[in-house]
This record gives sequence, C-alpha cells and structure tokens, in this order.
Amino acid sequence: MHLFRDLSIKRKQMLVIMLTSTATLLVASVAFLAYEFITFRDQLTREASTLAGIIGEYSKDALAFDDSEAAEETLAALVAEEQIVSAAIYTNDRELFAQYSRDETAASPSSLPLEAGTSFESDHLDMVRGIFLDEERIGSVYLQLGFESFYSRMRRDAGIVVVILLASIVAIPANEIVIPTILMLTVLSARMAGVGEGPGVMFEPSESVSADVLRAGGWTLLTAVNAAKFEASGTAV
Repeated sequence: MHLFRDLSIKRKQMLVIMLTSTATLLVASVAFLAYEFITFRDQLTREASTLAGIIGEYSKDALAFDDSEAAEETLAALVAEEQIVSAAIYTNDRELFAQYSRDETAASPSSLPLEAGTSFESDHLDMVRGIFLDEERIGSVYLQLGFESFYSRMRRDAGIVVVILLASIVAIPANEIVIPTILMLTVLSARMAGVGEGPGVMFEPSESVSADVLRAGGWTLLTAVNAAKFEASGTAV
C-alpha cells in the first residue's frame, strides 16, 4: 500500500489501466469461452441427433434381415464426419450388431451403454437413438462424438486473448498523455487561473497540484475509476 502511495500520478495511472485492462479482458474471455462451450454442446447434440436418425433409417432393413455387413457399410459412411469417434448398431437385446471406429483405440462398447438419450463426458458425447420398423423398436444406434475440434478452437481463441492482453500492456506507455490532457481540459472547463502553461497547452504539475485541479473540476474517486475503465477499454481495442 505504501509502495502504491509513493508512486507518481503517471505511474498510478499506468498501473490502474493495466490492472483494469487485464481484469476486463479476463472477464470477457471467460464469458466468451463459456458461451462458446454452451453453443458447441447444443450444436454437437443437433448434429449427433441428425446423424443418428439417418443411420437408423438406412440400417433398419439390415437389422430386420440380420445383415451385419450391410449395417457396417452404412456406418462406414461416417468416415466423412471428423467429429465421430465411434458408432455402432445394437440389437433389441442390446448386443453389438455392427460397429465403426475412427481408430483401434475407440472401439464401441460390447453392449448398449444406455437405453436412449445423450450423455456428456469430459472429452466426448454419447448418444443413443432407437431404430424403428413399423413403429416397433428393433434396435439402437450409438454415436460417440469427440470434443477435439472444440478444444482446438479454444486453444486458438486463448492464444488470441493472450496476444491482445500483451498488446494492451505494451501499449500502456503510449497513454501517458492522458493525465496531462485531462488536467488541461479541467483547467479550461473550470476557468482556473494561474495553473498550467496557458490555454490549450498540456502540462504535468506535481501530484498535489494535480489533485487540487481535479477536485476543483468536480472529480471524485468514482469519476477516476470510470475514466480508467474507459481508457482501459480503448487500450484493449
């Protein structure tokens, strides 16, 4: 506390702007990432539901005629969907009928993991939808969709945030004219005599004189904080 009190008004201004810029960027970044995650979950759920419906429609005949090879051919079309980690078709007895996996480490469960619905795990989404023929359930589609695309996007966005934060901190010294400008405008608007170098000329008086000028101009602690926030937002941009 004593260290901050001993700083010059210019250094205090720079410190307040830096802290406010950092806090503003961090809060905005957390809110943005949270929104991105919620949006990603909703989008992934819709995509999984659409794919499960298509797979179920094209595999119901294979299930009805016990043709697992035809069912695997249907699942093989999922190779074009990069977010699909694994997929499978199960019989009504929850036994594995046909499966697809992007690699050997992502094999589908040997039995149906859940009756129906969606389950979110730390790194993937599981979805199960029933397969119906003449309104009778004859099996189920299981899909596992990974979050790798989301994590890749978040790493990219986090890198952008870091760059913006560093850029805002580096740009802070360029704002050293803010306080002299504020003092000059305050002297002009308050019609103060005997202060400064003349009308329209920026100046940088001692800390005590600066405080007197700001108080005479109606400045309060709240005004100063809001000015620092405004300046921080400008610096961040």
